[in-house]
Amino acid sequence: MANNDNGKSLESWIWDAACSIRGAQDAPKYKDFILPLIFVKRLCDVFDDEINRIAQEVGSRAKAFKLAARDKKLVRFYLPLQPSDPGQPVWSVIRTLSGTLIALFRALLHQLMTAQIRVNDLDLSKREATTKA
Repeated sequence: MANNDNGKSLESWIWDAACSIRGAQDAPKYKDFILPLIFVKRLCDVFDDEINRIAQEVGSRAKAFKLAARDKKLVRFYLPLQPSDPGQPVWSVIRTLSGTLIALFRALLHQLMTAQIRVNDLDLSKREATTKA
């Protein structure tokens, strides 16, 4: 395995990065953390695409967030997350959380389920949001 400038192998560097992301979670329980994390990341990305679509029509992401919060029918699904800087992606809200991520993911997923979000609306095959036919 190749070493980087600090003499660490790529495998070691990746493992250290995973440990940094995982935090205090035990390695065997990491799967309980990473799968919801990937799912929530995708939800954030699709919601960002929806907000960007509205922002193109109304002139700013700040206005788009306000409109989506007032009329949830404007977006395929609504996430109750808004970055303090509307120019930042919704994912930035998740990135600032610490320690209790699993509980927060479960609460977010529960909110999404109670909002009756259809998984079909989430086109998991690509980053860009698709429009409903």
